[in-house]
Amino acid sequence: MTLRSCIYGLLLFAFGTFLNATELFGQNCSQNNVVVERFELRDVNGNPFSSADDYELGEEVTGTLYVVLGGSNSGNAYSTKAFFNILINGSQIGGRRDVCLSQLVNPTFGTAIFATNLTWNWGDLVQLNGLLVRWFTNDNSSNTCDQITENTNKSAQCFSEPNDIVAEIPVQPSLDFDAETCDPTVNFINQTFGGKPPYSYLWEFFDGGTLIGTSTDENPTFTFPRIDTFNVSLSATDDDGITNTLTKPITIPAIEIIIEVTPTRNNESTGSILVQPNGGTGPYTVEWKRVDPEGASGSVSGINNSYLIENLPFGSYEVTVYDSQGCPGFVETFIDIATILFNRMGDINAILDVDQRSVLLNWNTESEGDPGLFIIERADNSDLNFSEIGEMQSTGFSDQPINYSIIDEKLPVSGGRIYYRVKYIVNDEVDMYTELVFVDLSQLPAKVNWSIFPNPAVDNNLTLSMKGHHHYLDRSLSISLYSANFSQTLLVTVKEEEIDLGELIRNFPKGIIIVHIKGNQIDQSLKVLKK
Repeated sequence: MTLRSCIYGLLLFAFGTFLNATELFGQNCSQNNVVVERFELRDVNGNPFSSADDYELGEEVTGTLYVVLGGSNSGNAYSTKAFFNILINGSQIGGRRDVCLSQLVNPTFGTAIFATNLTWNWGDLVQLNGLLVRWFTNDNSSNTCDQITENTNKSAQCFSEPNDIVAEIPVQPSLDFDAETCDPTVNFINQTFGGKPPYSYLWEFFDGGTLIGTSTDENPTFTFPRIDTFNVSLSATDDDGITNTLTKPITIPAIEIIIEVTPTRNNESTGSILVQPNGGTGPYTVEWKRVDPEGASGSVSGINNSYLIENLPFGSYEVTVYDSQGCPGFVETFIDIATILFNRMGDINAILDVDQRSVLLNWNTESEGDPGLFIIERADNSDLNFSEIGEMQSTGFSDQPINYSIIDEKLPVSGGRIYYRVKYIVNDEVDMYTELVFVDLSQLPAKVNWSIFPNPAVDNNLTLSMKGHHHYLDRSLSISLYSANFSQTLLVTVKEEEIDLGELIRNFPKGIIIVHIKGNQIDQSLKVLKK
């Protein structure tokens, strides 16, 4: 086919399409006996949505679509049928739809009429286009909806609307918030949708049942009196004057306390609690007391990373941590009596190879009862976040010293001071720990730069970039995403410079998301906004 022939064919096609559209939406539809006033999204039972419908943004909704008719004279219409397409967020869903709105009777004006069942995600934009409504003007028993088509039956009256029509839903106030640990100042994110924009807002902040502040800003910032849980109310009013209100609790995160408990021997005070504060602003103050039975207590200030409470007897304990701004954290724990009383740990030492490629760890037991399992642990920083690097079975049943050793060849690339200890487990319970020993590796500069893109994240696209990733090849990472009400975690092994987080972010609602990367010598947090 020649170029001229191709152009001629395309012009004929375009001209034919124009004629079809004109015939569909323009011909014989100038009268106004019947018009479509609006389409409405409703719940699965046909009831209008309200603030009591506790959907999260992005949550799947199984509901219904209704149509409301109006016009000058419904008495001139019988067997009314509508044709239309449904679009969700701009993309057509399924093929062209048709629905019989009245059969051999006059259609009802001003009352919602069921059109179809529909599934969408809360917050989606649902539209209809290509709307055409036809009807007969007499009640002949043969004039049923089955006789009405889009392109035939020219005797039928019609109404058309070539422009997109939004399926309406009452204004739905929705909110998210961004609260940092131990910071009483909270940023609120308005996610209101539905109704008829523009909106006006009233935020109300409550301490229990007492109103402590208001705001009419779209996205306000509010400072609460302390670190606690508070109720926040958002009332949204649309351009038609319709108001809905949402009230939900928000919790400002306090200090997280990670503890590790070692049991005591019978009739001795050899138990311990390793306290590791997380969040807030150091230095910290650590307080503890035995509450059942009542007894030992103490307090220490100026703690930067962790503190080991030693020489503790059997009993229940309360541990409270305050940061430098007075923000608290609280945890309860219990020091039990070790069930195996015959094992006695001896000395432990760590020897660094001259080329700093490995560490030889030696330890012994002075005596052993039931056979157990040694768990060799290492911490790569002064926070004493220990992780397992090896295991070894004990010999058991000996009143003579027994020597053990293991070589650690996977030293951290970042260097610095690393700590070792050996945990002894007998009959599935921790019987004891060795003392801590350490070696100093040559300190190396940080080699990995972390970034995340795109930010803001759009269309569930999110990628984590690690410049210099080759320093951590084959290392394990835990990547956690957090929002105010949702979290997900992905475990990966470093192979490439970039890690796709699209599937992880897909189920999150719009708003601020914290991305936390955790691994050997890795503890990074990034912030991303999902739109």
